[in-house]
Amino acid sequence: MTDLNVEIEGLEELRRKFGQLQIDKALRPAMQKAVTFEEREVAVRTPVDTGRLCSSIGSEVKGIGADIVGTVASGIGGEEVHYTPHVELGTRFMEGRFMFQRAFEATMDTIKGFFDAAIADLVRRL
Repeated sequence: MTDLNVEIEGLEELRRKFGQLQIDKALRPAMQKAVTFEEREVAVRTPVDTGRLCSSIGSEVKGIGADIVGTVASGIGGEEVHYTPHVELGTRFMEGRFMFQRAFEATMDTIKGFFDAAIADLVRRL
């Protein structure tokens, strides 16, 4: 499972200028884009035997404004597969695949760009 936490410098100043509703309107689409992108990247890194694990991977966005949290995990929007942690982290019999970790590492710059663009758009409206 991957929780995506993004810390935005100058957020308090943006809150004062725009209010919570405008920040939510700017950040929620960026978070949705980020978790959808991350979900896809995890899925392509997931080993496939029956396809259950890959099809169990989903994403969701909760919260409002600056308290938006995006989650990518097994079991969101589908059946949770009990062996997800074993495939991710490995066992004494099997090397871990680290599909969540590697996807997160590979996509950080792109995800940061989603939020940079959202904040830049919000500031342009100032």
